[in-house]
Amino acid sequence: MDAVRSSFWTMIRRIPRREAGNPVRSSTLCHPADIAAQLPPVITTRPFIGVVAVLLGSIISTLDSRITTFSLADVRGAVHAGFDEGAWVTTAFTLGQMLIGPVSVWVGMVFGPRRVLMISSAVFAVSNLLLPFSGGLRSVLIFQFISGLASGTFIPLTIGFVAQNLPPRRVVYGMSAYAMNLELSLNIAASIEGWFSDNWSWKWIFWDTALLAPIMMVCIYFGMPRQPVNRELLKTADWAGIVYASLGFSLIYAALDQGNRLDWLNSGLINAMLLGGGLLLVAFVVQELVHDRPWIHLAFVVRGNFPFIMLSITFLRFAILSTSYVIPQYLTTVQNYRAIQIGGVLLWIALPQFVLAPTIATILRFIDARWLIALGFALIGLACFMATRLTQDWAGDNFLPSQLV
Repeated sequence: MDAVRSSFWTMIRRIPRREAGNPVRSSTLCHPADIAAQLPPVITTRPFIGVVAVLLGSIISTLDSRITTFSLADVRGAVHAGFDEGAWVTTAFTLGQMLIGPVSVWVGMVFGPRRVLMISSAVFAVSNLLLPFSGGLRSVLIFQFISGLASGTFIPLTIGFVAQNLPPRRVVYGMSAYAMNLELSLNIAASIEGWFSDNWSWKWIFWDTALLAPIMMVCIYFGMPRQPVNRELLKTADWAGIVYASLGFSLIYAALDQGNRLDWLNSGLINAMLLGGGLLLVAFVVQELVHDRPWIHLAFVVRGNFPFIMLSITFLRFAILSTSYVIPQYLTTVQNYRAIQIGGVLLWIALPQFVLAPTIATILRFIDARWLIALGFALIGLACFMATRLTQDWAGDNFLPSQLV
């Protein structure tokens, strides 16, 4: 158990929390005066209901984006949009998530995760419910952006809830629930979209997650404790740093997402977004270095285990692309597979997560997490090596051995 707690707190890195009889831990990310202003979290009496909220938050945030990606042709056809115009449908959603993501944890510290998540869940449900009734592409993009803003708070705040409010013995199960749903949502989306397209309507691409949001609200209401508004943090906020970072990362994301379609540096729009985003991030760094009470202590980013952790996460996310994006693209363009057929391949990645996630969480109570991380990366490497034999004759079944690994 000591190994689990040590490894987990290395990842979370001193998030403020309170255990029975123990003082609140300090966060190296915050200014000391802000640490003093932070209110100690209230431990929930219904931790398992809160974990269900974590599950739903992860599912909704990832599933909505993935299903929309697979069904983009249907959405474009419904709103009479061309290929170039329709490409912004998925970008608008993730742009909203990128804009709110960097500040969502701070907003949760000020207003309380429960209050923020209740509001954002309601906004997401209404936005996705109304989106299929919009008359044109402009309305779709607006609703997608609003849904992205709302869902961008789900994962950071629900994971923060796990770190701060669950008893130490249950923290690892909350994290495994999030990990399970990340893989599950990425790889089950094709099957869901294909079934909706074949049996119901493209509108259910948005309505399915809209119906999950009220269930998440119920779990948040009963599973997360109430916390008062922290007015001291609100008064001393580094607003300039928050705005610079949010806008800077959002512009760079939009440029990267649309760059290939618009021919990268040959596009004035891409150049403008890259330049604007870069200047805003430079302004953010300068702001954090000179501000008396910076939003984020940049020295933390380059010391300790943090650089290694970020490198590991980046590598993991890159490896996930090999299954969740490369395989669907190959099967669509080379084998002319439909979404429901692609889903039959990706399900072999998604379904084992129901068994693996709780099993790994239990093993982590007895084994150093570093051994399992090393084993996981080794298996990813083996699976990718198995897939290097890919030829134009490969079909869905040929991917199954490597994807099971």
